[in-house]
Amino acid sequence: MVFRSQVGRKFLFNRTSSSVACSIKRVSTSLPIPTSSQRTSLHNSSKSQHSGQIHLRDYQQECIDRCLASLESGKRKIAVSLPTGGGKTVIFASLINKIRQMNDDVGKTLVLVHRKELAIQAAQTCKNLCPGKRVEVEMAEYKATEYADIVIASVQTLVRGRIQNWDPHQFKTIIVDEAHHSAADSYKAVFDHFEVDNPNSDIALVGFSATMRREDNKALGEVFEEIVYHMDLLDLIKKDHLTDVKLTTIRLADADLKDVAIARGDFVLGGLSKVINKPSNIDVVIGTYLQFEKDYNVSSTLVFAVDIGHVESLYRGFEEAGVSVRAVTSKTKLRDRQMYVEDFKEGKVSVLVNCGVFTEGTDIPNIDCILLVRPTKSRNLLIQMIGRGVRKHHSKDFCHVVDFVGVGSKDLVSLPTLGGLPSDFGLEGMSFADMERVKRQQDHFEQKRKVNESERRQGELVTNFTNEELDAISGLQFTTFESLSNFLSTSNNLSDDEIVRSFDEPWCHSPSKGLWFLVFPEIKPQIHLRLQAHTSGNFPVDFYKGLKTNGFDDTFNKLHSDVRPGTVYTLELYQENAKFLKKNPRNFYVTRFNRQLSAPISSDIRVPLMKGSLLASAMLGEHTRPSKRKGWRSEQPTKRQVAALASLLMSKCFKDQTIREQIENILQKNYTRGDLSDFMGSYAIFKMSGLKAIASEVESKLHFT
Repeated sequence: MVFRSQVGRKFLFNRTSSSVACSIKRVSTSLPIPTSSQRTSLHNSSKSQHSGQIHLRDYQQECIDRCLASLESGKRKIAVSLPTGGGKTVIFASLINKIRQMNDDVGKTLVLVHRKELAIQAAQTCKNLCPGKRVEVEMAEYKATEYADIVIASVQTLVRGRIQNWDPHQFKTIIVDEAHHSAADSYKAVFDHFEVDNPNSDIALVGFSATMRREDNKALGEVFEEIVYHMDLLDLIKKDHLTDVKLTTIRLADADLKDVAIARGDFVLGGLSKVINKPSNIDVVIGTYLQFEKDYNVSSTLVFAVDIGHVESLYRGFEEAGVSVRAVTSKTKLRDRQMYVEDFKEGKVSVLVNCGVFTEGTDIPNIDCILLVRPTKSRNLLIQMIGRGVRKHHSKDFCHVVDFVGVGSKDLVSLPTLGGLPSDFGLEGMSFADMERVKRQQDHFEQKRKVNESERRQGELVTNFTNEELDAISGLQFTTFESLSNFLSTSNNLSDDEIVRSFDEPWCHSPSKGLWFLVFPEIKPQIHLRLQAHTSGNFPVDFYKGLKTNGFDDTFNKLHSDVRPGTVYTLELYQENAKFLKKNPRNFYVTRFNRQLSAPISSDIRVPLMKGSLLASAMLGEHTRPSKRKGWRSEQPTKRQVAALASLLMSKCFKDQTIREQIENILQKNYTRGDLSDFMGSYAIFKMSGLKAIASEVESKLHFT
């Protein structure tokens, strides 16, 4: 069992001790796929979790085998890269047992951690997996003894004067948790004391981390000889060991980061807080949470803030919105922190706001939403924050991750810049210079629109981006991906409809199959986009008639260089012809719309969709562009909307006036305000064919008595 013994203020994990049970009532373990029943008290959980009852996953066993093989081959400084939730603690505890058996059980083991929660978790797991061995903690007020077989120690405690109490020749193994810290001076001081770099030493150094790289240019290669095992986040999700995630990026318009100072590879927190901690940005975060709570029923949201002041602002914002919220910072007492976490785990608290506390070593499996309100240049930090939500839990099928991205800083790390992104999706290697250029163009074209120069501006927009540039800047948009696999994988097996729906713009089905449209109602004369799929051998001969191609027709010829594509996609910008609006019997040959090709002809539907996103932002501005996320779209339709559409349907499609009330009830109960707006847009563009399609859908819901 696991007990706490007050013997000279020692923290003992001793098999035979019978003193008072540990006062920390609940400590989450690193067992594979923890369930709610396994997250019991420290005392109870240790009863059944001995080495004979823990079943290692296949990759965990493979990791242990590779570590042992490398050590047996003569390597002494090795590292393991495994994502959060992969069970690093279980692996290194099992590895300690194997190394001790390999060394005939001679020598002590030192496990280096840098936070008390990590020490408790590591001590518990080591005791469970190393039966009969004395496990003690050397940290702050707790002092390990010379009798310990396994010492769990804080690096900070050791370097502040207590490292001299330990004879380096008594130790045969050093395990480093969160090993990406290993190049720091404090860790190097510990390694020097234990003679890790002495070529005559036989001590084994094994590091574990989810992010085996540093952001301050200090090379981990100076510490470890090789990474003997690596598995990434997507692999564990595909193997169903971790839960999937849905990723969303939202740009904070009032968060210009270009003047925020940089230190050690990331933003200086004081300057970052001044930019991010503004009422307008707080409102965006609170509004986003409330929308996600409504749309997706999220119940356990972890929020990452910049600093204590930002935590307090977010806390007040959530509280004023009537949300059950707690805040945790470095100033929060440990007992209060544990209480808040327990309340959060038990569903008593909906939102937990923190800064710099829950980035590492946090085991809260029920997290189903993460709000990243802390822009960063650190890929490690971003992955660590996302990792808080990937542990499996019976209450969720996936975790929503929302990244609130600021603007104006080069090399800003956000969700679309994570490594492994497919090159054809155009996000990998994107620089902020691309985004800044797009923003300048957006501002320029917005100003031109206000002085009624829209036609010339639209022509510039269409021709201003090359195919390569389109790939490079596509990540600027607010886009939700249905799974991490869709976001990261190089292949995409989604249907065209599913891909169209994954974008933020409210694309609508037209009356014709394989044709979607997007209306810009704010611009007059009317402008809309049409996205069309053309199957092989069915590209219309008259497609180019009256079409301004802007050179994009060349891309169709390039697609035919070797193999004829199965399906190609086009994006056209339609603008109502002013002459048509004023036509009289003498000019009835004037066409209604002027057309221009607005994106490369592509065999990938995402290329025209991304260009459509850019056009929407550029023509209307970031705040007024069409978006499915706008709150009004999910509201009930207005009486005016219902009456107008019902009148159209009754006059053009239904002759039986007695069913008008039924039709109005159907429109009111089955559709949102956004749906009816889309219906009216379809009628405005496609006239009777659009209205008949709406009538057919409404008629299918009619129940005649």
